[in-house]
Amino acid sequence: MTTSYLKKIGLLCLISLAFNSCKKDGDGTGGGPGTASRFEGFESCDIITPPSEVELSSYYSKYTNCDGIPVIGNSEVPDEAFDVANETIAFMLQGQNAVRNQLIDRGEYYILVAPGDTPRDVPEFSNVTGTVNSGIYWDQTRCAASNAAGLLCFSADNPDFHNNVFVHEFAHMIDISGLRLSESGFESQLIAAFNGASSAWGNTYALTNKEEYFAQSVLVFFEVGYPFGEAGGDGSWNDLTTRAELEQRDPAMYNLLSSRFNASLNIPGCIHGEEYIPWEDPNLNCGTTVTDIDGNVYNVVRIGNQCWLDKNLTTTRFKNGSQILNITD
Repeated sequence: MTTSYLKKIGLLCLISLAFNSCKKDGDGTGGGPGTASRFEGFESCDIITPPSEVELSSYYSKYTNCDGIPVIGNSEVPDEAFDVANETIAFMLQGQNAVRNQLIDRGEYYILVAPGDTPRDVPEFSNVTGTVNSGIYWDQTRCAASNAAGLLCFSADNPDFHNNVFVHEFAHMIDISGLRLSESGFESQLIAAFNGASSAWGNTYALTNKEEYFAQSVLVFFEVGYPFGEAGGDGSWNDLTTRAELEQRDPAMYNLLSSRFNASLNIPGCIHGEEYIPWEDPNLNCGTTVTDIDGNVYNVVRIGNQCWLDKNLTTTRFKNGSQILNITD
């Protein structure tokens, strides 16, 4: 599942070349790039309706701007995801005031995609052709998007479960629209590290280009990447999954990141190595019992965001009386 997912994500750089810049509300393509003045005066850690002055598409009904970089989404995005997103942005920008100011000056913002949707469902990326699974960033749109389910561990079946796509996409924003524009020598350092990284990463998605190398390395630095890769790489990940391993096997990238990023590993969100802290949907009501057509009563238990019977089905008939076939092959 993870390999195919990352192969889909690997198409993003090619797909992004076909984009046009984001446009203002009223043209059907969503909000557009702007300057700091677009969001200045509309800072709020509360979730509010997007102010008309920031010129976002009417598709969006939720807006926060807690750290200078707005986080937006539609009505289907859980409120909890905005809290985690704002905390993650503040965590990743700690000590990086020049980068933060650069992102604010460019009018960068982050889109949370509703669980069950993809970035192609939001106005900014609706014209993308090809596969876009869970996350995307393109500097000319000055916005990134990823599925809120990954921040909340909405489902263990979600491909973001072992791979914090929010961190990956925000790392692209920090790299391309922050560090490269605020530090004159940063990109040359990144290129040098990338050119010497093949032995550490092997056959992995990180070596697609220097942009993916940076974003994937940030996941490893904060230990929120896929933790079950194969030695040598499987085309997506390898066994390089912790900060200590990054320091040992790719010291150039480790030094590049450790000199700029928060030293703590306690990054917000639900993904910390193999730990799984589930988010429970407050609107899910499983009830207490279910009775089948033959009168057998089953207790109902909630497991995560799913409802299960506490024992196997006893009846051999559907609710309409039709026989349930016994399939053995």
